[in-house]
Amino acid sequence: MPELPGKTDRLPWGRRLLVCQAAHNEQPISFLDRRRHGKAEDTMPRFAALIFVLFTIAACAEDDLQREVEDYLVDYAHTMQGLYYEANKAEWATNTRIVEGDTTNAARTRRAQEALAAFVGSVENIERIRGYLQATDRLTPLQVRQLEAMLYTAANQPGTIPELVAARIAAETDQVEKLYGFEFKLGGSRSRPTRSTRSCGPPRT
Repeated sequence: MPELPGKTDRLPWGRRLLVCQAAHNEQPISFLDRRRHGKAEDTMPRFAALIFVLFTIAACAEDDLQREVEDYLVDYAHTMQGLYYEANKAEWATNTRIVEGDTTNAARTRRAQEALAAFVGSVENIERIRGYLQATDRLTPLQVRQLEAMLYTAANQPGTIPELVAARIAAETDQVEKLYGFEFKLGGSRSRPTRSTRSCGPPRT
């Protein structure tokens, strides 16, 4: 048997065994390789499980965002439809019931239009819509289209410049009164546009 190179009695047991096998020109002990190989085999299922967990978390986060946006869209539509209906009713009265010297219809129209504009163009809604549109890849196509339409509506009456929006509403209301309050003359007789000559009727509920 060949002599062992150097003193091995002070080496750890595993190192001594390796030195002995090297002296006999044998392959290194296999239990270390099996241990390393076993660790690699154990790592693969753990890695796959980790990937699955990460994908599950991402899917749950996406579902949570979609539910949050859907709740917001429902609340927005409910509020917006109510304000829009009241604004249209007030505008209809301004268009069809014009009495010289009476400003009540015009004032009611301005209040209703301003309430609608204050909601759809509010800074809070604009910022929230823009925030959601930063994550379009996590939303449904329908939700993205709805949010974009809401942002376009807000741009028409932005709460960032409320003074200009209010001035525009007042000017449009005044113009409507002048337009539909104008007396037309035909053969010397005076007439004004009426509901029957200008429209089929008020908006339905």
